[in-house]
Amino acid sequence: MTHIMHVHGLGVTRSCGLIGISRSLYHYESRRPDDEGLRQRLCELAAIKRRYGYRRLHVLMQREGWQVNRKKLLRVYRQAGLSVRRRKRKRIAGVERQLKVQATMPNQSWSMDFVSDGLADGRRLRCLNIVDDFTKECLAIEVDTSLPGTRVVSVLSRLSELRGFPFFIFPLRQKQRTRAHPSNTRLIVHPWLVHLEVLGNFMTGQRRTIPTLIARSRIHLGLGQR
Repeated sequence: MTHIMHVHGLGVTRSCGLIGISRSLYHYESRRPDDEGLRQRLCELAAIKRRYGYRRLHVLMQREGWQVNRKKLLRVYRQAGLSVRRRKRKRIAGVERQLKVQATMPNQSWSMDFVSDGLADGRRLRCLNIVDDFTKECLAIEVDTSLPGTRVVSVLSRLSELRGFPFFIFPLRQKQRTRAHPSNTRLIVHPWLVHLEVLGNFMTGQRRTIPTLIARSRIHLGLGQR
């Protein structure tokens, strides 16, 4: 504004009209009081009370005699870059996980996991991947919109006819929870593995409900009671 007036020799009214602002805005001077003292004290309290947010700091400021509303305190709080760091939730595994056995020969242990993706029409696509831990060969990739536990058992049975049964079958991502495997799949695959004396690590849940569900799954697979 000042540059236009000096370079082109225009008055205030003409210059304001060219820029598109009012004369009152040009002559306006902010009457907001200096918040430096408030900001400094707020930072001091935030350093002492690190788990306090702006609401609790506002209460402390009022107790000290500061006459400031909560919205103004929030503005100064954000301008000062203050924030309470969120604590990460501790994840506790439901059951004790077994260590994955290092394979020393082909067909000693397999790893299996599900991969999910979405189609253009919104349907979910699921893939069952089974890998030999020693040779890193992908033994099977089963793709469908739904892969129930009986389908997983069918794929494992088909592989066992070609290669024989391994000693171990583990989830592919051992460090993650077995939630990647649907609950009904675990409860159907696990008794099938137990029946064939193949070690696996697929079971999670409450101890009181798992035996009943395993018994039902054995009946569903035709393995009988044990």
